[in-house]
Amino acid sequence: MKCRAFGGSVRRGAITSLLIATLLAVSLSLAAPAKNATASGYSINAQGDCSPGYPRGDAWLNWWGMGGNPLGSTWGTMFYNTGSGWTWATNGYGSDTGSHGNAVTHLSKSYLAASWRINGAHTADFFPGTQYSQSYDWTC
Repeated sequence: MKCRAFGGSVRRGAITSLLIATLLAVSLSLAAPAKNATASGYSINAQGDCSPGYPRGDAWLNWWGMGGNPLGSTWGTMFYNTGSGWTWATNGYGSDTGSHGNAVTHLSKSYLAASWRINGAHTADFFPGTQYSQSYDWTC
């Protein structure tokens, strides 16, 4: 009789321990996604140079960690100035979709000794309206 009582206690203890361990595992697995959540954000920029032997400019919109399948777009415009004001040279467009993306436009013109400027205009599903890159100026 003592063996049965002892055996019953051991079985009840083992079952209780198993239930507690199962509840703990389920609780931790439900909490884990909140700890591993990916940060989201975006950045806009423009740059240019003459290092390939001709004026080249880029404007872009990068984003990461966005939900769904958002669309981002970039319009870039390049200008030159030989001393009498800014003159349009070329423009371009780039877009991308996805939770991570890079909408970029690459612009270039034949060589001209001048001051150059690139501007970028950016739109996306994850911010309202249009945002603009700070103009980037360089000289060839």
